[in-house]
Amino acid sequence: MWWRKARRFEPVELATLQAIGQQVGLLLRSALLLKEADSRRQVAEAAEARYRSLLERVPAGVWRTTPTGQILEANPALAQMFGYPDRAAFLALSSADLYVNRNDRERLRRILAADGVADFTAELRRADGAPVWVRMQVRAEAAERQAEALRYVAHLANAAAHEINNPLSVITGRLELVRRRLAGNDDALAKMDTALEAARRIAEIIAHMGRITRLEVHGQTPSVPPMLDIRGSGPSEPR
Repeated sequence: MWWRKARRFEPVELATLQAIGQQVGLLLRSALLLKEADSRRQVAEAAEARYRSLLERVPAGVWRTTPTGQILEANPALAQMFGYPDRAAFLALSSADLYVNRNDRERLRRILAADGVADFTAELRRADGAPVWVRMQVRAEAAERQAEALRYVAHLANAAAHEINNPLSVITGRLELVRRRLAGNDDALAKMDTALEAARRIAEIIAHMGRITRLEVHGQTPSVPPMLDIRGSGPSEPR
């Protein structure tokens, strides 16, 4: 763009312009990924705020515990139902200590391990020691673990787009320049084309990771942990 008169460009100059164009394209793609990630983050934060507001206002008792009994979350209505002065006092408890019959809790855990959900009734203990029968709608945290995994994947995609795309664009540009100088050397050109194709594939994988909203994992065995299937994961399928 800086020549004022028509002229013939040398192959090295053309290769330089092509490399610059590729770097600009990768930078634009990186900016798009970051914009999409920021949009997803804002949507997630808005959903979290709505969830918190609903949790505080709903009259039914809601809580979330770990398999060991630690109470991670509870709304004010639940603390009031059990006769505790506030939510903080209820969170200091272990859910295992609320069961009048410890076998009921173990039975609930077995149901959740098998089915993931349970409509369960048990006798629990209030703050003053009085027993109270409670009907619970319980589900395992698979959905929450999936959401948390998605958040980690989104963070990974953002970091990868920023940290990998920039040096990758430099590598791709240099490979293009070297390839221009290998005219006539078919063996070297074939090897260079393989390297360039690998670089383009890396760029495609990074772009794909930035669009992941649905996860797929390979089946696991007792000795092998589950592994994320990058190709199988992707945007949510329309319903």
